[in-house]
Amino acid sequence: MKITITTLCLVTFICNATLHAQAWQTQDPNFLYKTTPYDVICPNATDAWTFGFEYDSSFTSFSQVNYTLSRTTDSGQTWESISFPHTEPGYFSSLSALNGDVAWISYVDYAEGNKLLKTTDGGVNWTQLPVYVGGWINLSHFFDENTGVVMGDPDSLGFEIYTTIDGGESWTRVDNNTIPPSMPDEYAYAGFYEVVGSEIWFESTAGRVFHSPDYGNTWNVINGPLPMPFFLMAVDDTKTVYMGYSMSDNPDGSDPLTSLYRSSDNGISWEDITPLDNGWWIFDIEPVPGTNTIVASLNAGYSTGLFETWISYDRGDSWTSIDNSAHTLVIDFADAETGFAGKWQMPEDLSPTLIYNYIGSPLTSLLDPKPLAIDLIVSPNPASDFIKISVNAEAPDRYLILLNDINGKLVYRSENVLDGQWTKEINIASLPAGTYTLTIATNTGIRSESVVKQ
Repeated sequence: MKITITTLCLVTFICNATLHAQAWQTQDPNFLYKTTPYDVICPNATDAWTFGFEYDSSFTSFSQVNYTLSRTTDSGQTWESISFPHTEPGYFSSLSALNGDVAWISYVDYAEGNKLLKTTDGGVNWTQLPVYVGGWINLSHFFDENTGVVMGDPDSLGFEIYTTIDGGESWTRVDNNTIPPSMPDEYAYAGFYEVVGSEIWFESTAGRVFHSPDYGNTWNVINGPLPMPFFLMAVDDTKTVYMGYSMSDNPDGSDPLTSLYRSSDNGISWEDITPLDNGWWIFDIEPVPGTNTIVASLNAGYSTGLFETWISYDRGDSWTSIDNSAHTLVIDFADAETGFAGKWQMPEDLSPTLIYNYIGSPLTSLLDPKPLAIDLIVSPNPASDFIKISVNAEAPDRYLILLNDINGKLVYRSENVLDGQWTKEINIASLPAGTYTLTIATNTGIRSESVVKQ
């Protein structure tokens, strides 16, 4: 998923003295230029693509330069840098990929107009396809090698939407009688779209979501929870739509106004499922395919340098922090075990550009969380210095152990393959007094207990 420039902020990284959980490990995408990965796509468990670009010296201009692409075909063990096929000033609007070899780029060339490029050999060679969108091209997506859709901002007839059934060799404009009329000054966001099977969604600056159930051939519109621009959108396997925004009127970006909403009835009603109180930016949200799990990347404001990854196992009803050390920006998951994230990187940061690979607990069992069948003893409870966890289970298993405070903030994380009978001691001496939630999860279920720190 991609982030617009309006959601980006300049941050100063500071050391976090709290206990650091880890759900991500760093990898080098071998970018040709030092930049932040601004999009990452995982079409399957082995292949992934990412791209980034340098800004001008002020880091604020849309005149993007020095594009760089990279891909992996071995689940992130190695990344291969790919030269971007055009060097003219312009805007990289979207990336679509079927696998590690076949991918498409839509690009706004400021001098020559919109371009659509395709590779079938992992970026070694690129072919320019015809494109008829007259306005700003916002997305190009291919559902398979033959079936695709492109979308541009409205002209006199409305949103420009074209479809193809021959791999992009020819295009047919969708009859605007089948597309809800655009509103005055309503536009789309470049790269802001979601796909589930044959269905595709894109959001507009009017706070609306346009939806097609049939590869882009017919459309309906969903009114968002508020009549305002939203900068985040996601759709899960159940066709539930998530929309969110993060913004601030403060020059330093402090105390942003942040909200996340969910609709399970095609926009008829919306629920507020914001994971944290105002004061945190939501950079990205990503449903994990095949599960009820949502992963979100958050930042505590321009000046704090505090980043966290939050997870919901119940489609946004409740949230838990799983990583407070990784500076995650954009996130994408191929399945319950395979995910990547771009690392936020400032222009003055001289360290190598990095990407994150998810190494947390597999999320497959969390599609329908069930009580974990173990005998569990936590002692002493209440406690002041240490708690001892004793588990009696039938067989060895991979255990994820989390300790969260009353606000849901993660203060301890451990993941190990343990015997059927095991004990583990956790030092809680430095934690403030209060009530905490201990969670133990495996691929077969979840068990939670309250822990009181005196």
